[in-house]
Amino acid sequence: MTIPADILLYAVIAAGLVFWLRSILGTGSGDNPNSTQFKSPLDGDNKPVDSKPAAVPMNNFASPAENINAIENVSDILDRNMSMSDEAAAGLKDISLKDKAFNLPFFLRAVQDAFIYIVEAFAEGDRNTLKDLLSENVYKAFDAALDAREKQGLKTSVEIHAVRKMELTNAWMKDRMAFITIRFIADETRVVRDDKGEVIEGNPDRVAETIDIWTFGRDVRSRSPAWVLYETRDEDAADQDHKTVPDSE
Repeated sequence: MTIPADILLYAVIAAGLVFWLRSILGTGSGDNPNSTQFKSPLDGDNKPVDSKPAAVPMNNFASPAENINAIENVSDILDRNMSMSDEAAAGLKDISLKDKAFNLPFFLRAVQDAFIYIVEAFAEGDRNTLKDLLSENVYKAFDAALDAREKQGLKTSVEIHAVRKMELTNAWMKDRMAFITIRFIADETRVVRDDKGEVIEGNPDRVAETIDIWTFGRDVRSRSPAWVLYETRDEDAADQDHKTVPDSE
């Protein structure tokens, strides 16, 4: 049987996207085997790592010191859809002093891609992918929500159309741990169907706003450059009929 050229092309594109994201997020290696990993473009020896996203050229990055501590306004290095509070800016400077490999633009581009990837993997019930990307407590919450959904015979589909805004609301050091909290505002289409395929929640022709708040953390003394997704929670949005992902608390 001959595979149509357009189907083959889509398969190649999908495979390339998965490979790219895994190169950014990692696959559960390092000090925490079940962690969401957001690797800095520098390893512990300040050498470029082999895997990096092709869509984010390395020459767009300054050194970690130039990114944060050598400029007066940290917001100047953010993309147009990103912002931060004064508290977060101060916390990021503290983090960069403790974590010499920390690179803010790389981190933010990685978590923006991760947000889309994790939300859609949860909708598809892709436990293998989620296990590689989530810390233990977050994975348990996701797994429990998937169990409940499957027992009811429900199927969910989610498409993230755009991450309209990312707000760094807080960043801080606690002992040897660095934490960063980000508020994501995204446009999505979400539909829940019953075991007969009937839509019981959402609208396939409607784009709704979703707001999620995720916290990432990293042991700055660890040899691993990985950041772990420590917490997920949603916030009231214009459309109250759904939650993008379960709360980890």
